[in-house]
Amino acid sequence: MSRSTSSTQTIASPYRLGACSSKEQSPTRADWLLDKISVLYIPSGADHRSIPEGTRQVRARGEMPDVVVLTEVNAARLIAHYLPPPAAAIVPVIDASGEDHCDRAWRCEIADLRIKVANSFSLDEGLSILKPTINRVRALAERVLAATDPRLILLARLAVRGRDMEPKRDASSRETVTYSDAAAVPDALTLAEELVNLGLLERKFFDKLITCPRCDSARLCVRERCGACHSADLVEEAVIHHLRCSAQAPERDFRQGTSLICPKCRLHLEHFSVDYDRPGRVTLCRSCGHISTDAEVGFTCLDCDKEGDTEETGTRTVWRYRITEAGLAHVKSGVLLPEGLGNSALDRLETFVSREKAAQRPFCVLVCRLVNREAANQRIWEQTCALFGRLFREMFTPQTETIDAIVGATPLFLALLGGDHKSEVERVLPNIKLDLERHLSERPCVDYAIFGPDEMTRILGGQHLKGATP
Repeated sequence: MSRSTSSTQTIASPYRLGACSSKEQSPTRADWLLDKISVLYIPSGADHRSIPEGTRQVRARGEMPDVVVLTEVNAARLIAHYLPPPAAAIVPVIDASGEDHCDRAWRCEIADLRIKVANSFSLDEGLSILKPTINRVRALAERVLAATDPRLILLARLAVRGRDMEPKRDASSRETVTYSDAAAVPDALTLAEELVNLGLLERKFFDKLITCPRCDSARLCVRERCGACHSADLVEEAVIHHLRCSAQAPERDFRQGTSLICPKCRLHLEHFSVDYDRPGRVTLCRSCGHISTDAEVGFTCLDCDKEGDTEETGTRTVWRYRITEAGLAHVKSGVLLPEGLGNSALDRLETFVSREKAAQRPFCVLVCRLVNREAANQRIWEQTCALFGRLFREMFTPQTETIDAIVGATPLFLALLGGDHKSEVERVLPNIKLDLERHLSERPCVDYAIFGPDEMTRILGGQHLKGATP
């Protein structure tokens, strides 16, 4: 029997059942049944001999099971017909179909555990593995199990399983990675990003993908190619150096049968390090005969057939998402998430301005805007923006709050300078500009602006700012 390692992880704090409004409609279970694990078999019920001791089979519609057991190939497609969407995404699933070739997106991705045979022994072992998850589902507030907000459903799904939302390699996908939780909660990646902005999930680096500049696919065939004709038919050959006449050429030019004969002076070369040496290797194109010491690296997109140099490609960061303590507390309380998702950068600005005004301290905000006016290579542009952001954060003291934001396609970097007058920052701005830009090999066009208390009040009040760029 194989199982996911995530099924054995635990959450630090167990949940307690929350209060449920009388208006909320959700699956219910009688208290006297909670000592037994209730199992919903899909699509058909189980024979009494295959039901483990200490469990009971759910038959009534509307009753909340502890576990769903899939007994046929692709039966996961039917879960939505038996359970409401929140329960279908949150309740743990055991795949007992015993098949290895069914629809990968449904069987392998949505199942928390897979067993080969749906007999009482295998099911009993599987239920023992999933018992921590089952206990967390039972402890959820009823309003969570009746939630209509997919963000809360995704948050609860991760919380009860005690694991991250982890991407997996998938060559059949244009992105080359997929998230298994998307099989249970559609558009899970977009929802995870919203939860990050709310502070309920946090990003953890997983990988950085090289992407096609035309179609953004990550399915690229990357290989060395000839710098002259772009053929990939390359071979490496040793370079021979004739010590007497200083002739230097690929070994093929010296080779005549089993002998080495200098193409320049026609002498036979017999003894290595006496007559000749091999100082290095070169790359030879068998299509056009071009010789070079360093081959060019090119790519072909497997989705749109675009070919080009790797300097044209873009990059995309892939994250895994981990639930935060605030996220765990939110699931435990069962409180509904805000209806609209605000601009987190704007929220932080408002908090900063309100705090400084309440303390009656001077303050200002330094804004740097990077503009790609020369249409630089996309990959170089992304690297330049990342380096500028790191230098920007290191420019100020650790106590200084900085914000990275994207407006349209334009990167903005903000420093919230509490206790500093606008005039003071204006005086040192030339030094700030010098320190930020001197480390960049590809210097972008950077617009700088400093906004004082009155200007920030107008911005946050919805008025357009007409501040000059120093």
